[in-house]
Amino acid sequence: MGPTLRLLEFAGRATFPRGSDRTPSDSAGSRTDLIAYSPVLPSLDRTSARGHDSGQALSPCVCPWWCLRSLPALKPNTDAAHGVPFCPHATMTSTLAPRPVYPTQPKALRATVEAALKAAPTPDIPGDLFAVIVPDTNNLEGRETAAAVFAALREQEAYDTVVLVSPSHSGTFRRMTICSIDEYYTPLGPLPVSDQVRNELCDEDDDFYLDDLGHFHTEGVDVQLPYLQTLITEPFDIVPIIMGDESPEFCRELGTALGEVMYNRRTLLVVSANLLRMEPGAMEEVIAAFEAKDVSRLMMILNGDQLKCEGRGGIVAALIAALHRRANHAGIIHTKEPTEDQLGFFGAYLSRS
Repeated sequence: MGPTLRLLEFAGRATFPRGSDRTPSDSAGSRTDLIAYSPVLPSLDRTSARGHDSGQALSPCVCPWWCLRSLPALKPNTDAAHGVPFCPHATMTSTLAPRPVYPTQPKALRATVEAALKAAPTPDIPGDLFAVIVPDTNNLEGRETAAAVFAALREQEAYDTVVLVSPSHSGTFRRMTICSIDEYYTPLGPLPVSDQVRNELCDEDDDFYLDDLGHFHTEGVDVQLPYLQTLITEPFDIVPIIMGDESPEFCRELGTALGEVMYNRRTLLVVSANLLRMEPGAMEEVIAAFEAKDVSRLMMILNGDQLKCEGRGGIVAALIAALHRRANHAGIIHTKEPTEDQLGFFGAYLSRS
């Protein structure tokens, strides 16, 4: 028996038959095996579960049984009542309620997206839609805002290219990256990445890089694509961009470059952002600056102390790009202010009539 299997046995999981040379990966194809080797953890009282070096109350380990990363951290500490080992890196009791996320399987994901869109009325968008601002999170708490905004695509002509701008979830880095892959896979199928547009962007400014840094997270682009695949029935390609820096300098560079490449091309710009914190009255100020298409004022508010916005750079860049396209309408479709335990959202559009 290899060291991995000994760790599984030590962790209280069901073990493989004696003398077997099977590994967890060998059994992955069998539903029976998956059930047989899954852990059975009784419900532990968080106030009595002990064993961590600090002696503080812990919740049981929630790592999936196949998560080998967690196994080296296991120690022979057990809950006195049940004799069940639990992981010393288990999280402390949290005040945040569990948040459901978008499904990862095609049928369930499509049903979730279609149900959200069915509940969303079609907003009245004057003229051609250039850009939309939607939630960045993959938590379903952003579904209402996302569906309310994406419903605007029902009455728009098909797009050739969709440019998606998301904030970095890999820390700050002084560049804007465009993924290097040729096809972007989602549970609803692959989408081609426009090599022509990404090359044009890299030629426009030295801060654009063909690089996968910051890409391929469960948030941002991966949340938006199923909505686009559901609503845009004609073939289209995409250009995923990650803003590694949301400074005013990078906002201007991105907005100007996008405005240039969007000419003579049926293009939609999708920007994702979350509101993390907001003082009273700040939402009204953001809305007023956005609807007035006041780039300087909007940039000052989003970078000020009144609020904290993840994805603020994309919002400013979208306004700059749309103004390059002579957009004359900026409107709000759906907003939600953040609370202590929930994100806030800013659903908006930019168009030209």
